[in-house]
Amino acid sequence: MFDVLKETVELNTIDSYSQQSNNNFTIIRLIAALLVIYGHSYPILGSGHPDLILQLLKSRFAGAVAVDVFFVISGFLICASWERNSFSQFVIARALRIYPALIVCVLLSVFVLGFLLTTESSYFSRPEVWEYLKYNVSLLTNKYYLPGVFETHPDKAVNGSIWSLPYEIRLYACLALLGVLSLLKPGRYLLACVAIGLAYSFDLLSYVHFPMDKSWKNLAPFFMAGAFCWIYRKSIVLSAPILALMIIGCIAFCKTDKFIYFYFITLVYATFYLVYIPQLKWSPKKDVSYGVYLYGWPVQQLVLHFVPGCTPELNAVLSVIFALILGYLSWEFVESPALALRKKIKL
Repeated sequence: MFDVLKETVELNTIDSYSQQSNNNFTIIRLIAALLVIYGHSYPILGSGHPDLILQLLKSRFAGAVAVDVFFVISGFLICASWERNSFSQFVIARALRIYPALIVCVLLSVFVLGFLLTTESSYFSRPEVWEYLKYNVSLLTNKYYLPGVFETHPDKAVNGSIWSLPYEIRLYACLALLGVLSLLKPGRYLLACVAIGLAYSFDLLSYVHFPMDKSWKNLAPFFMAGAFCWIYRKSIVLSAPILALMIIGCIAFCKTDKFIYFYFITLVYATFYLVYIPQLKWSPKKDVSYGVYLYGWPVQQLVLHFVPGCTPELNAVLSVIFALILGYLSWEFVESPALALRKKIKL
């Protein structure tokens, strides 16, 4: 009886599901990218009205929930990538995934969108243009504004979505450091998480000039939780009753300061449940989610520019259509060819 129970548990772990060819990573990431566009439609138009997710959760708007999902999945897949590749292969794979599409998007924003829409006569002589290009391409930090572009809009940012990418890169580096120190193993990783958590609690990382801003504190736990789920994949069982209990906990504590903890664990668990359990008959063969994420905000600003009286909902619908087209083009002509280069680079 116990052998049957043990076998049943093992068949329902993340590890057992991850060894199968079918999963919903691509569709979940696409839904998250579209959710970002929906969530951004309200602040971009300055409506002052909360989206449906914010109305439900009170403390998290749609775009934030989507980014949380992105970082959970990222932590999981990046940790898997580290385990399967050498250090040099890992670095090249991450660079080819992030930078080519980003560089093209930034170049188009500066030399096409900015050039055509700016009201500034000396556009290319303004230092802000070249700072936007330099900092956003390098991901050292973000610059959001181009002179004379979208200056009459409620939010003047040319691309507000790219705020998360510097954090993504830094988390890749942190995970690689943990890997080099042989801490990405069961037991050791848990101790590392506890140590980092204590360092956060007592503000010890500020002494080594480690970034401790609010966004970092919000995103890092989701990324680390994703990595945790990869490292402990043989022990984490995916179960509908467990997910239901977590959701009940969220509902019970939704109006308390404890809600964020229930939200955190529920979102992490629900992400992998939805990735592996539903047997979807259709899943996109091309992963356009990154392109949709990159181009979503600029497209929304353009929709507002050309359709100034639109509602947030109409802005979201129109933007989704154009962002999907640009996301497809980005995948087909930039991202996919860039990823193919990895096979040609022998290290």
